[in-house]
Amino acid sequence: RFTRQLTDMPVKVSITGPFSLSRRIRNTAYPDPADLVRALARLLNAEARELARAGALMLQIDEPFLAGYPEDIALAIEAINIVTDVPGVHWTLHVCYGNRYARPLWAGHYGFLFPAVLDTAVDQLALEFARKGDEDLRLLEQYQWDRGLGLGVIDVKTDQVESREQVAARIRRALRFVAPASCRSTPTAACGTCRPRQPARNWARWSPGPTRSAASWAGNNPAGRTIIQCQQAVLCDDIVIRYARIRRRPEMLFPTSLVGSYPQPDWLIDRERLAHRFPPRTRALELWRVDPAYLGQAQQDATLLAIRAQEDAGLDIITDGEMCRESYSNRFATALDGVDIDNPGTALDRSGHPNPVPRITGPIRRRHPVEVDD
Repeated sequence: RFTRQLTDMPVKVSITGPFSLSRRIRNTAYPDPADLVRALARLLNAEARELARAGALMLQIDEPFLAGYPEDIALAIEAINIVTDVPGVHWTLHVCYGNRYARPLWAGHYGFLFPAVLDTAVDQLALEFARKGDEDLRLLEQYQWDRGLGLGVIDVKTDQVESREQVAARIRRALRFVAPASCRSTPTAACGTCRPRQPARNWARWSPGPTRSAASWAGNNPAGRTIIQCQQAVLCDDIVIRYARIRRRPEMLFPTSLVGSYPQPDWLIDRERLAHRFPPRTRALELWRVDPAYLGQAQQDATLLAIRAQEDAGLDIITDGEMCRESYSNRFATALDGVDIDNPGTALDRSGHPNPVPRITGPIRRRHPVEVDD
């Protein structure tokens, strides 16, 4: 609802899919792990219905863990179709090879998706092609994918800024296999791990520290204005500069949009600490730089900046930037009944590293909408 007040542009909301969520939870309550995936899918369907009633009619399911567990594709497709059973919503399914701080988690090809993905009730696939060759593009032609396609042609897993020629070559390569009318250009994955550019003004001084009072915060901002009112310049980051080169103009063929998240600014969250740990699965409130009393306002300010940057870059569909999330999975998982967040469990990641994760102790239920008020 908050995002909808800030822009007249179409807004897309991303939610982490049930299969990937299930891989970020310690299950001690469901004897059959597939039942946990289905239970999460039903709760996400309820969340999607709330979002649709609030006016969010473009939704995206992110399933990065499918690339790591291709043997579970049938279960994942079943769960996706439970989530997407919402009338009137345009659905995108995003599947990439992971993006842990600008590093892919898995290697491989999209062969595991086909033909199973043809049975999904989605309107568009968003896949990464900046690092993929013709063999993956041929799958779209071979299996006659005739719905929308998000072409991930901007590689967010590198610090290199691609030239216009590189991006154009990737798009032209794709057009040998798919119809132009069905395509849009996107990054290969969410942009939350890209480095943000810093604002010209030190916004952190407007945010109260652990021992500062609201009065002292107002003293640094004598007009009593919000950060939004004080700073009219748009906060940009590297990915927006890349997009500015191919932003939509009347003569251009491809619309362009982000996949999901947008870099959170350093004045909002401690990005250095975040980058030196695994993405948090339990709550990690210590990462936020803003006093809890003002955190909500700071997150809203960052959301506005992300929206203005996308508008300024010429994107025709925007996202809220996911400014309120510490990671793509923990916001929803830790808001459920049946989850013990005070006594987390441990799960091994693909490299064998143990991570604290929410622990399921009983049947999971949704207490309240999680994303609707963002």
